Amino acid sequence: MSFHSKLGPSSSSRWMNCPGSVRLINQITIEEKSSPYAEEGTKAHSLSELMCINQDQEEFEGFDEEMHTEVRKYVDYVMSHMTNRNCVLYSEVKVPLTHSLKETGTSDNVVMDWDNKTIHVFDLKYGKGVKVWATNNSQGRIYAIGSLLEFDVHNEMEDVVIHIGQPRLNHFHTEELTTKELNKYARKVKKAAKATKNPNAPVIPGSLQCRWCNAAPECKELRDFTNKTVGEEFDDLDSELLTVEELSEVLSHKELIISFLNKVEERITDLLKADEDVPGFEIGYSKTNRKWNENAEKFLVKKLGKDAFQKAPLITLGKAEKLLGKETINQHTIKPEGKIIPIKMK
Repeated sequence: MSFHSKLGPSSSSRWMNCPGSVRLINQITIEEKSSPYAEEGTKAHSLSELMCINQDQEEFEGFDEEMHTEVRKYVDYVMSHMTNRNCVLYSEVKVPLTHSLKETGTSDNVVMDWDNKTIHVFDLKYGKGVKVWATNNSQGRIYAIGSLLEFDVHNEMEDVVIHIGQPRLNHFHTEELTTKELNKYARKVKKAAKATKNPNAPVIPGSLQCRWCNAAPECKELRDFTNKTVGEEFDDLDSELLTVEELSEVLSHKELIISFLNKVEERITDLLKADEDVPGFEIGYSKTNRKWNENAEKFLVKKLGKDAFQKAPLITLGKAEKLLGKETINQHTIKPEGKIIPIKMK
């Protein structure tokens, strides 16, 4: 199983904000794991490439109906930017990761619009958990830099458009830059890459950089930051209770703190599975509910007849909207008031 390079675009939000994370990850002995979501994303990228290369073909073997439908949305979006005969499309193409990064990366799609002196760089995100935005997206920008280096050898392009496509969320977002602005950002990338080479590069905790960091569960800086936030940061000796300001400070770091604890639990689980001794913990199993086995339906029908089945619930709202339209369904739905929760002000 191969993974992205240590200074690759997909991890740039980590190493550009926490240069010391590269050093920490090199010390981790537990092998980085793939996930079903990552494997699904890889498969979607393969289908995207096939669709771009074989534009007249409707279906491809080995991919389910949902993936066909959703990836087609993305491919149609890419193709909508082929606006003249001097547009050139590249799919799953190797590009250099700026002058400062020796590795190459694979850009999902690039459209070189020579007539309008514009380069379009597309990044397919097949996940539907979190919306991704193109604005200030370091991964998209690094791929754009690499695409310019690879294809615009005579520096003819003037504008860059970075596209993030999340078809399963119907979310397509762009950022527009001039090539001068992008080259300025390339210098920032070069500086950040150089900082990771420093043996004393600082470890800087934060939601953005810690979220996908493989070293996060064992990171002492993140642990200390968590401890400081929830317990040691406040030194008001006149009260035994936290003030409103202190409560606000703790809650503002909720996402990072919960993420850290979840990562620690996951790491300890991996250690226990590998028969490592973990003081105070042993392997346990979460509570599950009973369910019917594969022979149950035949048995119950024989014994109970039609009483073996309960009346089916109404179809889901999503399915009904596809059949009857959203406006029609809205006339027969209600939206209960949500639970009151604090949200962080922008």
